[in-house]
Amino acid sequence: MSFLRVVLSLAGFALCVNAAQSAWEESFVLPVRLDTQPGHTKQSREEDSEKRIYRLDVFGKRMVLALEPDQTFLAPGFVFQMVGKPETGEFDSAGEARCFFSGTVNGDELSSAAINLCKGLHGGFSVGGEEYFIQPENSTGAATDRDTHTIRRRTPGILAEESGSKCGVNEEEERVTEKPHTTHSKPSESKAHHRSRRFVSTPRYLEIMIVADQSMAEFHGAQLKPYLLTIMAVASRLYRHPTIHNSITLAVVKLLVVHDEEHGPHVSTNAALTLRSFCQWQKQHNQPSDRHPEHYDTAVLFTRKDLCGAHSCDTLGMADVGTACDPDRSCSIIEDDGLQAAFTVAHELGHVFNMPHDDAKQCASVNGDQWGAHMMASTLSNLNQLDPWSPCSALMVTSFLDNGHGQCLLDKPQKPEELPQTLPGSVYDADRQCRLTFGEESQHCPDLSSTCAALWCTVTSANGLLVCQTKNFPWADGTPCGSNSYCMAGQCLSKTEAAKYETPVNGGWGSWGSWGDCSRTCGGGVQYSFRDCVNPRPKNGGKYCEGKRIQYRSCNTETCPDSNGLTFREEQCLAHNDLSSQVSLGSGEGVEWVPKYAGVSPKDRCKLVCRAKGTGYFFILKPKVADGTPCTPDSTSVCVQGQCVKAGCDRVIGSDKRFDKCGICGGDGSTCKKVSGSMERARPGYQDVVTIPAGATHLDVKQRSFGGRSQDNSYLAVRRQDGSYLLNGDYKLTTLETDISVKGALLRYSGSSVLLERLRSFAPLPEPLTIQVLSVGESPRPRVKYSYFAPRPNGSNRPSINAISKAVDAEWFLGEWGTCSKTCGGGIQTRDVMCLDSKRRPSKNCVDELRPASSRQCALQDCPFWFLGEWGTCSKTCGGGIQTRDVMCLDHNRRPSKDCVELHPPSSRQCALQDCPAWFLGEWGTCSKTCGGGIQKRDVMCLDHNHRPSEDCVELRPASSRQCALQDCPFWLPGNWSECSRTCGRGFRKRTLSCITHDGHILPNSSCNATDRPRPLLNLCNLTPC
Repeated sequence: MSFLRVVLSLAGFALCVNAAQSAWEESFVLPVRLDTQPGHTKQSREEDSEKRIYRLDVFGKRMVLALEPDQTFLAPGFVFQMVGKPETGEFDSAGEARCFFSGTVNGDELSSAAINLCKGLHGGFSVGGEEYFIQPENSTGAATDRDTHTIRRRTPGILAEESGSKCGVNEEEERVTEKPHTTHSKPSESKAHHRSRRFVSTPRYLEIMIVADQSMAEFHGAQLKPYLLTIMAVASRLYRHPTIHNSITLAVVKLLVVHDEEHGPHVSTNAALTLRSFCQWQKQHNQPSDRHPEHYDTAVLFTRKDLCGAHSCDTLGMADVGTACDPDRSCSIIEDDGLQAAFTVAHELGHVFNMPHDDAKQCASVNGDQWGAHMMASTLSNLNQLDPWSPCSALMVTSFLDNGHGQCLLDKPQKPEELPQTLPGSVYDADRQCRLTFGEESQHCPDLSSTCAALWCTVTSANGLLVCQTKNFPWADGTPCGSNSYCMAGQCLSKTEAAKYETPVNGGWGSWGSWGDCSRTCGGGVQYSFRDCVNPRPKNGGKYCEGKRIQYRSCNTETCPDSNGLTFREEQCLAHNDLSSQVSLGSGEGVEWVPKYAGVSPKDRCKLVCRAKGTGYFFILKPKVADGTPCTPDSTSVCVQGQCVKAGCDRVIGSDKRFDKCGICGGDGSTCKKVSGSMERARPGYQDVVTIPAGATHLDVKQRSFGGRSQDNSYLAVRRQDGSYLLNGDYKLTTLETDISVKGALLRYSGSSVLLERLRSFAPLPEPLTIQVLSVGESPRPRVKYSYFAPRPNGSNRPSINAISKAVDAEWFLGEWGTCSKTCGGGIQTRDVMCLDSKRRPSKNCVDELRPASSRQCALQDCPFWFLGEWGTCSKTCGGGIQTRDVMCLDHNRRPSKDCVELHPPSSRQCALQDCPAWFLGEWGTCSKTCGGGIQKRDVMCLDHNHRPSEDCVELRPASSRQCALQDCPFWLPGNWSECSRTCGRGFRKRTLSCITHDGHILPNSSCNATDRPRPLLNLCNLTPC
């Protein structure tokens, strides 16, 4: 996300400052503790979390604050660590979480109070239409609730007009699909969680590690931790808004502050490089087990550096898309520019949840023209906090979670220790928000026209003028904006109007809607009914509804009329033939798309994977097949919203009905009989084995390679009744696994290159098919076995059909194979081949063309080899580092071995040999003085190895100036006056003058400064007359 800096000239600034200051009424108060407990110490907080009651007598009123503990979003084992600062003590996160209280004032249900009771009272409250902010007068951090406090009451301020701010996500990360861009899955994900049910609203918990770099630690100091947790509280509230249509909780499990850059990730102004560096670095701090209290699902880095994208430095954050459960890539970087960084966090985590920008192509049909005012807008000009998430954002995150990509988010943090929902504006007033955004010199720049909508702050321009500037984010919720009013969701509301934002309202499901259209007109479709979380609609951080949000059922289950023998999936592939004019695969002609089944992963079976007919090229033409499409040709289960769900042979979802062996839905298997046979003799060429009748089911044909060779010169073939071949015709072999469509039925073929060649089909065959064996060259006898179930004719009891060739008088007898000439890498072994008659006597009547081979290749498995892993990341980015890789000796089964014969390849090598950016030092200039302490200067520039300016020098910047000519300058030393030349009547006297050093050496007079020369050297004396 980035912004447009809007600048207005601020004429008459002093008047504006006075107006801003006069908006506050300030007084002092001594809180009086009314409950019975003696003092609010850390121990008492741990022992008792009951309510606290305070009385405040101020502004001529008496106000009683009734407070109770209020904790919200810290995870159970929240850890706060500082890196690179060994003197830091331990942090009691549990104790600090108990500091936060909220409640009412004077028993008024419309009032509200949010107070931090540790080290005094910090926070704000509202009652009777008036807003108050209280903090200890002593700001050293040693205050208690018994000390004097400063309390302020604010009157309306003035703001200027608003302008837009844009969000710039790295173009490389812009592409969003329904499958996240991940290459690695979380190791624990599949083991720790079972697959969640479809269309069910289930609470999700995004466990987060927050990292603050050195620039954050230096800028915020001791206030860094509460500041970051305030930002996360605002972001967490946005994720509890009902417009996201899911129950998502942000849980901070660890907060890491890096005080020394050497111990943290490499953070530069280059946003993309910083993101990559941070993603790599954060992995070392994560626990692999999802059940570990310090395990996190995503990491967020905060920095004060000005992040730059590919084209400008308006970038406020960056994240990869759809990486929520990817331990290597689930990370974001945020440029801290004040409390509005909470919106940046929410936006970047939206990308982590697979949300694209609202103006992305895939959102056009969902959002229409209404996309500019939501959280994921690429140009954030007017965020609608009452409706922060667009329909597309809700749809994308719901689809992402429903498709199983958020399994790591199902574990709930135990014993939650949550921070209060204190409104940030009650702690950080408008002036402080400006200081956080633009620096310590900035103040709120009032302008009534944009009160609460956009925060305008004073800054000093390059020419020294004071101007008003905005980053176009609203005032923080809870910021006073007038008498009895404060900001909520970018609006200035009275206490009565704002009260509706105070009390959380949990959501409830509305009634189910009517059933929608069926996805198919016949053959078994799917229709849906929806319900929304609107009874009531969750408000003010209340819980989103849990349970099933969508229900579905089967419809139009009757068999489709003749569809030209095409399956529903085939029809969907053919519908993309209009792409044939765009895709030629090098042939210059368009292609015809057919379904691809073989080699498709089970998780992809409900995607529309189509192959260019006649080639091996295939593409995912759609991320989901139409609802009701069978998951596989051999399954009755169907696809629903990209997931395979159970269905019966009656095409009803959830049905247990199955086809019997005869292909009858719900049958008992009595209408067919099993037919089996074999063939062990063949002549060269094509020879029929058996003709399978139409209607046959569960066809299974096997051809086991003779002698254990994959290339045994015998292959299965399939011929139709018209003489055309479906498989291995015209002496052309299909070596790889493939599927053959036959008028809606499917033949699954193993490929000819395997030892057990196999052809199978389960559904009834729509036409008779002849199984053949193709023998070529010196073919050994084939070993073909087949079986299928054929419809049983009424009253018929035929014997099983066999196709065994008649034995000949003589045949080839084979001896045992000898020892292989090698143990690996391909050797030769031989055997005796003899022609013998039926009485085992030598004969010459064997068919020479069928003589088996007397030798064959053996030990074809690869010899042990060196497995070389990918080179790892270089240990340095410059100056010569080391990168390593895995080098292992593996056998042909990829098991460790010690028998590699080649030399061990290197497992490490030098890398990043270019010189590191270094400081270039110019010559020292002439000293500004010759003595008495002067200054001389030189150029100091950070240059990379190509002598171009860089910001990445790691050593301390050398001095660009130094003192010189430090020796004392020589000075004038006057001598003593001589005797007067006369005793009366006006004589004269004189003295000498020397240029001398401090150690007593006399120098020429030219060495001393002439302007400092003492005068006079001649003086009148004895002026009285004689």
